[in-house]
Amino acid sequence: MNTSTNGRTRGRKLHLTGAKARVGRARKTRADLEQELKACRREIANARERLAEAAIQQDATSEMLLDEGNKAEEQSRFLAQLQASLNVIPAYTWYAAPTGGLTFVNKRTADYLGLPKDHPLRFGIDNGVQWDAHIPFLHPDDQEGARKAWPINIRTGEASEFSFRVRNAQGGYRWFLSRVEPLRASDGTLLLWVGVNLDIEDLKCAEQALREREAKIRRLVDSNVIGIFIGDFEGRFLEANDAFLRMVGYDREDLLAGSIRWTDLTPPDWRDRSDERMERGKSSGRFETFEKEYTRKDGSRVSVLVGGATFEEGGNEGVAFVLDLTDRKRAEDALRESEFKLRQITEAVPGLVWSSGPDGEPTHINQRMLDYSGMQFEEFMQRGWEAFVHPADFPEAVEAFYHAIQTGTSYEGVTRLRRADGEFRWHHARCEPLCDRQGRVIQWYGLSVDIDERKKAEDRLSRSEAYLAKAQRLSHTGSAVYTETEIPYWSEEASRIFGFDPLQGIPSREAVWQRFHPDDLDRVNETIARAVREKRSFGNEFRIIHPDGTIRHVEAINDPVFSASGELLEIVATGIDVTERKRAEQALRESEAKFRDYAETASDWFWEIGPDYKFTLLTDNAFGSNPADRIGTACWDHALDLETEPEKWRLVRAALDSHQPFRDFVYHVLGGNGSPMYVRASGKPVFDTNGEFRGYRGTGTDVTALRKVEAEARENERRYREAQLELAHANRVATMGQLTASITHEVNQPITAAVTYASAARRLLSAKPPNVDEVDEVLSLIVKEGSRAGEVVGRIRALIKKAPVRKDAVEINDAILEIVALTRTEAANNSVSVRTQLAKGLPRVLGDRVQLQQVLLNLIINAIEAMRDAGEEERELLISTRHKPDGVSVEVRDSGPGFAAADIDRVFEAFYSTKPSGVGLGLSICRSIIEAHNGRLWASPNVPRGAIFGFTAPAHPAAAS
Repeated sequence: MNTSTNGRTRGRKLHLTGAKARVGRARKTRADLEQELKACRREIANARERLAEAAIQQDATSEMLLDEGNKAEEQSRFLAQLQASLNVIPAYTWYAAPTGGLTFVNKRTADYLGLPKDHPLRFGIDNGVQWDAHIPFLHPDDQEGARKAWPINIRTGEASEFSFRVRNAQGGYRWFLSRVEPLRASDGTLLLWVGVNLDIEDLKCAEQALREREAKIRRLVDSNVIGIFIGDFEGRFLEANDAFLRMVGYDREDLLAGSIRWTDLTPPDWRDRSDERMERGKSSGRFETFEKEYTRKDGSRVSVLVGGATFEEGGNEGVAFVLDLTDRKRAEDALRESEFKLRQITEAVPGLVWSSGPDGEPTHINQRMLDYSGMQFEEFMQRGWEAFVHPADFPEAVEAFYHAIQTGTSYEGVTRLRRADGEFRWHHARCEPLCDRQGRVIQWYGLSVDIDERKKAEDRLSRSEAYLAKAQRLSHTGSAVYTETEIPYWSEEASRIFGFDPLQGIPSREAVWQRFHPDDLDRVNETIARAVREKRSFGNEFRIIHPDGTIRHVEAINDPVFSASGELLEIVATGIDVTERKRAEQALRESEAKFRDYAETASDWFWEIGPDYKFTLLTDNAFGSNPADRIGTACWDHALDLETEPEKWRLVRAALDSHQPFRDFVYHVLGGNGSPMYVRASGKPVFDTNGEFRGYRGTGTDVTALRKVEAEARENERRYREAQLELAHANRVATMGQLTASITHEVNQPITAAVTYASAARRLLSAKPPNVDEVDEVLSLIVKEGSRAGEVVGRIRALIKKAPVRKDAVEINDAILEIVALTRTEAANNSVSVRTQLAKGLPRVLGDRVQLQQVLLNLIINAIEAMRDAGEEERELLISTRHKPDGVSVEVRDSGPGFAAADIDRVFEAFYSTKPSGVGLGLSICRSIIEAHNGRLWASPNVPRGAIFGFTAPAHPAAAS
């Protein structure tokens, strides 16, 4: 049975408006629990009604069992009907033998228990099990109660209801409410025990949560930790705990006698504020906590913190929670005095001092910090540290500070703080927690000290060292200090140059000297000795050998350092790895030789012009003329296309004036032999070491023959396009010839209908009197059919007429439907089922409608012909469209024999066909049309059989925008 425990205070219920208990994953109120319980009761009542109907049916069956011969058959039939009824009841149902042994469970119950598919309980097979055979399915804590309760049911023969936990197939347990009813014959004989189990797991959880919640509330009230009273808006006390009575100096007899009212406890100077709060909270049913004073019985006052709520929205009764603030007020006064003394101390500290509460919110900032930041304390509270700390330092500082708050450990960090004038300066901050005797943090105290100058000096030193290391790395320059016996300093780049690992530290002097090339070692030692004798700086070049045999070239500069007495103290050395330079010098020499050979043998020529754009240098093969004839002239002085192509020359002059490089500038010029020639020139500006423009240098090429070939190619391309258009038109006409029967059928249909309607109109006109209304309706139909025939003829004319290519906005779905209508008879004659899946909202495509329809027509006719040898039930043609990021995709799928994988790459070749009578031009023309539309045509196998031909077409710019 579903029960709940109600917490009571002095005989009256205490409820908290809005208090909720967590039930499973949801939060439910008492009303929610009551609604669930009512729903469970309704389900049980429905189940009982079904059981009652089954019992009536069984009684009727029992009366019919007059002879023993039919009894077994009727009983079997009844049990089958009962099992069927129990299986459709939306609950966990079962029945047991009169002795209590479980005989049948419905499918829902069997699946819950995880019974095998062939388990006897699924079929109602009575194996003569004992009355307690079901006990192992129950929770161990519920088994003993079930063992006691079930025999009582069997003995009394009465219906009962109880709850227990049942194990599911996964080994978990859920609470169920079980209702068992005896099923009797008309003579009162007990035939079966029928039970209904309802899942009340959530309800049980809710009950437990409710009991725990009410126990907590009861404990809160009885503990007298805070004052609690219940009252109405007329000012009467309905209940109050001892803590509240002690707070206001009254006893329980005063409360029971009704001699005090909570409204009278408020002093006159507090009533306006208190009444305002009460009026504001009446509508919402919740009273925010606020501080006020109560008048005690002896006339003294007590400071309190009050908050509460009504029991229900719009109700007249509610509960209030009252906290005595007397001790807190005393502590606050003492704290204010202490804080005043602390502020005096913090103001004298030569740094930025601040304090925060346990949660990190600022509680005090000394005047020095306010002056530094230029903010008032209230402004600091609103904008906080985010407006004070440099944005780049803020995330890391906040993370570290709040980690300290969470762990109660000290915080230390270096950040940049904004000064009132907007400048950020580096500060070293340290924050320590102040804890009470229990170790709880009650305050944080922090100090920030300006370390900007020191930080900047450290940064400059670090940057200087980093720059030096990077500069050495980039320039392959290493530095070292060595004496006659050791090496006190050795840079990382020096280790790399000599083939040492920088992580291994400074190598020994002997290890370094072993890396010198044997042929250079004596010369290096002699140079060092001579420079020491002469007490001067010296340089030398040498080779070093790495452990892997690699040879590096090094140039070194050495500076000896002597004491006041002239004794050698150390030698400071700098070495540069010049291996790449040596290689580059060698490569440059070889390259110069190569380019010298190229220049002497190349067909191109080289030129140079000065800042005035006049030739200063021309190789001998330039322009096919004597170079001296053009020195001192500009290229446009000899050009033949200055007036015919002025824009081209304007652009090249603009490039020259802006000192920009140019490539492949082609112009018409008079050659040395007096005949015109085309020249292609490329040039690059030249600047001296000061960045001053000195002219251009570049190359020139005679491209006269190339221009002639390009002109011929363009002419051939034009002729090819014209031939392709003629061929495409011929292909359309040929295809229309194949569709003669379809076209005839499409035209005959509206014509035949129009003739029929005309005959009907004549009959209607010959009637006495003539039926004018019906004649008008028939004439409308004749006009409709005539228009229909005109549309068919118009579509055919559009397809076969020869017209120039157009680029319009084409509704591809409409174009497809027109072709489908045109080929409908051809498809029907070949028993082909045509379906379309046309996407809605497609953008219009950019192209020639006639040419796109020619592609569709070819693909559809090819598909119909491909399915001629397939079974009639397998001949299906599917035409679909869908969106693409840059346009529209169209696919034509057939269920024909398809084609071999080797044919996929060849089907679009000209004069290649897989059909015995095919010419092999249709798909080739289709591909040319689609590529001319900037699209793509493809073919692929259709699964499980057939072929897919598809193409993409770009969206019209207006649709794309």
